[in-house]
Amino acid sequence: MRRLLALAGMICGSAMRERVFDPLVADWQREWHDRPASRWARARIIVSGASALALSIAQCLLTGGLRMPRIVLVKGAAVLVLSTILLVLIQIGLNTQQFRQDFPFEMRIWMALPLVLPLAVPLAMLPIMMLIRGAGRTSSRAAAIVVFAGALLTLVTTGWLAPMARGDVRDSLYEEIEQREAAREQAGRYSYPSTAVRQIRNETPEQRAQRRAAWRSNPRYVENQANLTRPRWNRSTFMMAALALALGALGWALGGLGRTQVIHAAGWWSLAWLAMLILDGRAQYWVNGGVLRLGRAPDWLPLVVFGLAAIALHIASGRKARATFS
Repeated sequence: MRRLLALAGMICGSAMRERVFDPLVADWQREWHDRPASRWARARIIVSGASALALSIAQCLLTGGLRMPRIVLVKGAAVLVLSTILLVLIQIGLNTQQFRQDFPFEMRIWMALPLVLPLAVPLAMLPIMMLIRGAGRTSSRAAAIVVFAGALLTLVTTGWLAPMARGDVRDSLYEEIEQREAAREQAGRYSYPSTAVRQIRNETPEQRAQRRAAWRSNPRYVENQANLTRPRWNRSTFMMAALALALGALGWALGGLGRTQVIHAAGWWSLAWLAMLILDGRAQYWVNGGVLRLGRAPDWLPLVVFGLAAIALHIASGRKARATFS
């Protein structure tokens, strides 16, 4: 316990330790000494005390021990989850325009995740910081710690989670695709050359499973999977982390200008997503039966655009604050 209290004091400061963590640990120890004989009751005491201590330390890590209501953090987490779900659904729609195969929905999710995860946290930082400043119950230092926490989370999602999501899917999804394609062919909707290959092979489900198992044990397959799923701590990863900082600063500056209701945060999120869609080269359109993409901008351009916007709006919000108090 002394080591945990020392860690809490190092992270949050001695004042926070005396006000929050010392009473928390004292209550935990008192409840443990007065514990009933039941094993499940003792387990409940251990779990409840440890979870309360862990949540307090986690909140302190996010806020630096400064005042930030827990409801603000809960709303921020909800915004992050909702933003990620929307990005996945939008990316599934974009992939549907490009790939005409009847993929199962789970496979469509796995196809969208590697493209979505690098942008999930940076785009969510914009409405999160707008809502935090709109609440008006936190300091600039605590908000800066939240922004840097978002940048660190972006490093993890871009450098580790996104490559991991590029791994192969379970075998039953491939068999489901085969069954769907067979049903399409029976309905008279053929797709070449896949239909011709399937008719030539004329395999049973067991034979297809054996063929896929043999391919999964192939050294080339194993090497390719290892290359796809390896962590990538490169320039692009750190650029995405910097983009999270820029969008977080932009959200904080927008919050200083007022209009921080949910509808305003959603509108700015949509505008930022549209800008990234164009700058990242994901916008596409049909011309003469083919798909053409808008030219992709340099990877540093989104950071410059949102960074300059954050600086300009931060100056504007500062002038508005001085005009309000003068």
